[in-house]
Amino acid sequence: MNHPAYGHLFRTVIVAIIASALTACEFGAREDPVGVDTENQVVYVGQITDESGPGAGAGRSLALGTRLFVQQANAGNIDALPPGWRAELVERDHGYDPRRAMRHLDEIQDQVLFITSVFGTPNILALQEQLEEYNLVAFPSSLSSRLNRIRHTPPLAPSYRLENMRAVDWVVDESGGAENVRAAMVYQNDDFGRDGLGGWRAGASHHDVSTLLELPLSARQTDYGGLVRQLKDADAEYVMLTTMAAHTAAIIRAAARIDYTPVWLANTGSWSDQFLDVQGLDPAIFEQFHLVTALPYWGEDTAFFREFEAAFEAYTDGDVKPDTYILSAYVQASVGFEVFRRAHAAGDISRAGYMRALQQMSDFDAHGALPEALDYTSFPYVSGTQTRILRPRLEDGGWAIVADFARPAAL
Repeated sequence: MNHPAYGHLFRTVIVAIIASALTACEFGAREDPVGVDTENQVVYVGQITDESGPGAGAGRSLALGTRLFVQQANAGNIDALPPGWRAELVERDHGYDPRRAMRHLDEIQDQVLFITSVFGTPNILALQEQLEEYNLVAFPSSLSSRLNRIRHTPPLAPSYRLENMRAVDWVVDESGGAENVRAAMVYQNDDFGRDGLGGWRAGASHHDVSTLLELPLSARQTDYGGLVRQLKDADAEYVMLTTMAAHTAAIIRAAARIDYTPVWLANTGSWSDQFLDVQGLDPAIFEQFHLVTALPYWGEDTAFFREFEAAFEAYTDGDVKPDTYILSAYVQASVGFEVFRRAHAAGDISRAGYMRALQQMSDFDAHGALPEALDYTSFPYVSGTQTRILRPRLEDGGWAIVADFARPAAL
């Protein structure tokens, strides 16, 4: 074994093994993370929304808001990407069907670094196990409080639960005390609606309010006559709606037909600015409507809205009407892209690096769009606690602030 020929052979084999290992390492170093093309400096971003199902009215607007942000970012009009980088969207339509959402996620999971928007509480919750398996962050176009407890679904704002707790506070104040409250709750019978129902019950318990009725409805419900008749017969003066926008308008319209005009309150996601333009729909039926939300509204006098408005005017034509969903998707995209910027600055744009950058972020308020900085450094996530109550200005399509930002008393 000490023969020179054997020694030479041994050294040759060792050198070959080392060279092979170095080549493999070199190839691995050149291999791009999932959803990223480092050579051409492109990040691929997913979006799964509803453009054909019962939530299509909101879903199309959400999709447009994301597209506007990407166009602004790629044009360099906003500081949203590392220098020289651009983004490309990979989009799918789930039709408000959780099973389709799951199939679409499987289709695109190896193409994108993160997902900037998944619309609908049932749909994003259906993806929980897949997102964990793929270590893929998906920003939900939903404010279900359950999402704060899922590492891969960081919400944008206070939950429906907190919004409804805040609504009870306002109703008690407006009624002159808990003993005077005559209120009812209508909720979509899924995770979205039940989250709001839980918040209403928590607020009512805190104030010792007795709720007259709690009425569930299906996501695909089309008949509202019996529901509004129950509300009128109970003489509910305030009605909280945790319903998709299409149901909101239909319920209020059905109530107007029987001359029932309570004070309506609704969650983020329960209103569409398009209501005021629907042919044959009298905008006056929304005189008593109130929105409980932490998100910015169209026309708000802030630097953020002026930035957004510039994008809207530059990349849409006159056929696109103002819609708060477009604005909220734009805000949400700003959060997802900010995380990518921070991951890039830290030198790791893998999915693990993206998650790390997300969980180190506690100082971002979407350039002033949100009343509080998002805090993803602790878990469950803290996506804010303050909401406010708005009322549509029917004369000009704007909004009036009825009650400013505040935490729910039940907290």
